[in-house]
Amino acid sequence: LELARLAAELAQEHAEGAGSEGPASAADAAPSASDGAQLPPEASSAVLISRENLERVVLERLGLDAAALAEGMAAGASEQAPTPLQYLLGTYRRCLEEERSSERLKDKEYAAELCGTLAYLRELCVSYVGMLCQYPDMFPQPQAAAGAGALQLLDALTGEGRHTTVDQREQLPPGFLEAFCARFAEEGLAEMAAQLFEAMPRQVHPVSILGPFQGPLATLCRLAAMPELAPLLTANAAWSPPYRNGRELELKSIVGAFLRLSPLPDFWMVSAQPSVTESCYPSPSTLSQRDANAAHAQLRNIIGMLHAGLNELLRGLLKKKELRARTVGMLAECVKACHGRSKMRFNEMQEASHGFAFNLAGVLLLLCEPFLDASHSKRDRLDVSYVLGDARGLPFSKLTRLAASTDEMASWVDVRNLDHQEKFKAQQEERERRELEAQGLSAEEAAAVIAARASGDGAGPSTQPAAEKEYSFICECFFLTAEALHLGLIKIISMYNEEMKEAHRRRREMEAAQARQEGAPPDARLEALKAQCDRDMQRRLCFEAALLTPDVLSRALAFYRLMATWLQGLAGGKGDGEPLPVPPPNEYRAMPEHFVEDMAEVLIFVGQLMSYGWLRELGSERLGDFME
Repeated sequence: LELARLAAELAQEHAEGAGSEGPASAADAAPSASDGAQLPPEASSAVLISRENLERVVLERLGLDAAALAEGMAAGASEQAPTPLQYLLGTYRRCLEEERSSERLKDKEYAAELCGTLAYLRELCVSYVGMLCQYPDMFPQPQAAAGAGALQLLDALTGEGRHTTVDQREQLPPGFLEAFCARFAEEGLAEMAAQLFEAMPRQVHPVSILGPFQGPLATLCRLAAMPELAPLLTANAAWSPPYRNGRELELKSIVGAFLRLSPLPDFWMVSAQPSVTESCYPSPSTLSQRDANAAHAQLRNIIGMLHAGLNELLRGLLKKKELRARTVGMLAECVKACHGRSKMRFNEMQEASHGFAFNLAGVLLLLCEPFLDASHSKRDRLDVSYVLGDARGLPFSKLTRLAASTDEMASWVDVRNLDHQEKFKAQQEERERRELEAQGLSAEEAAAVIAARASGDGAGPSTQPAAEKEYSFICECFFLTAEALHLGLIKIISMYNEEMKEAHRRRREMEAAQARQEGAPPDARLEALKAQCDRDMQRRLCFEAALLTPDVLSRALAFYRLMATWLQGLAGGKGDGEPLPVPPPNEYRAMPEHFVEDMAEVLIFVGQLMSYGWLRELGSERLGDFME
C-alpha cells in the first residue's frame, strides 16, 4: 500500500507537470494483473510504476523511519512494520507472484511491459539488500538489524531472528540468493559471506545433538552449493583455522562445530542443551529396556541425519576440482587434531572430544562408501608412499610398524638420500616382477609393465616424496579414514570397555555394601555409591547409543574388509590360500601396526555384540567375509 501511495503521488506530480490529467490512484491506473481481464488501451498506457520512477519510489519507502511508518499505518493495525531488508524481500516475493499472475493477462503488450518493470524492481531489491548489509546506516532501520549487518541474511535463510531479534516473516524468496551472489560477486560478497560462515559455529556451540542444529547445517549446505560462495567457504579462515589442540579446533572450525555433536560422554555435555542424559536417560536405575531402545533409536536417527548432512556438504565441495585440495586438507587437519587421543591417557579438556572423533570417522566412512564394493575394484589406487612419506603432515613415521625398526625405515625411504631411494625402488620392482611372472607373464612382458608403471602409466608404488606428489582422492580418503577410525571409533571402543569394567567393579561394591547395610541406618557412602552407579549407567547408555549404530559398524566392517584385502596383496598374497612369502616385502613391513590391530578390535567388538543377540541387522555374513 505504501508503494502504491508513493507511486500515485509521483504519477500525480508527473501529470501536473505535463499539464495533463493523470489517474487519481494507483488502482485506477494499474489494475492488478491477477484480475485476468482485458485491459483497455488507456489503462495499458498508464502504468504508474515504471522504470523512470521506480527507484525513487523504493528510495522514498526505505527512507521512512519507524515513526513515519507507524503514522502511515492504518488505524488499529497491530502488525509490526517490517525492517527495510524484510520489506525488500517481501517486495521481491510479491514481484514473483505478480509475474506469475501476469501470464493470465490478455493484453500481451501490457503484460510484457509489466514483467519488465517487475524484473527491474527485483534487481533493485537485490541491490538495496546488498547495500543494507554493507552500509547499515544508509537507511533508517532498527538498531538490532543495523548491528547485524549481513547476518540479517542468515536470519532470513534460517527463518530465525537470532541476530536481529525480529520476527522473520519474510524468508529468502526463490532465486534471490542466486541473484544476490551474481550481483555482488565483485562488490563485497566475500566480506558478507565471511560474516555468515563465521556465525555458523556460534549458532551450534550451545546446543547438544538433540538441539536445533539441522537448520544451520542445511543453510551451510545451501550456501556451499552456490558456485560463488563455495570457494569463499573453503578459503575462509574458519574453514581450517590454526589450532593448538583438538578442542580448540572444535571451537574455531566451521565443520568442527557440527562434528562435536553426539550423545557420547563429554564434559561439554553438562552445558549443552537439551541435556542428552536428562532427556533420554533421566532415571537409569528404573529405565525399562523398551524406553532405552526407543531413546537409542532416536539418537541414532539424529546421528544419521548429521552424518548425511555433513556428507552432502563435503561431497558437493569435493566434486569441484579447484576446491578438492582445500577440502581434503581440512579433513587431514581434523585427523591430525585427534592425534593427542592416541595416548593411553589424554587430557579430555584439551584434546578432541569423543563426539568429534567419532563423527569424523563416520563421515569419512560415508565418503569411502563408493569404493567399498565387494570386488574392491579400486584397491590399486592405494599408494603406500602416502604412508611412507607422511603425506598431508600425518605422523605415520612416528607410529609403530608391523615388522620394521626406525633404522630400517630410514634406510628404505630416506627421501634425502637418492641412493636409498634407488635401493627401495629396486626392491619394489623385484617384488612386482615376481608377482607378474607368477601370473604367467614372461620376463620381457613383466619388465615392460614395470617400466610403464615407473613412467606414470601404471598404478604401481612410487618413491617420490609424498609432499611433492599428488594422490587420488580414493587414496587420500582411505588412509585418512584409517587414521580417523584408529583415533575415533577404536579408541572409544577401548575406553568403553575400560569404563564398563570399572562400572562393574563399583556395582559389585555397592551390592556388597547394601548387603552389609541391611537393617542399619542410612549410610552416606552407600548413597554416594548408588549415585555413582546411576551416572555409570547413564554413561554406558550414551556410549552404546553411538557405538552400536548399525550403519557406522557396517561401513567400518566393509572398510576393514578392503584393508585386509589390500594388506594381503601388499604382503605378496594372491588370495588363493597359498602361504605368504617369507620374508614379507619391505612395504608390508613398513605399514603401521594399528592397521591390523584395529581390524581385530572391530571384529572382536562386533562378534561379542552379536553373540549377545545385538546388531542382528548386520547379518553374520559380514563377519564371514573375513574368513574367505
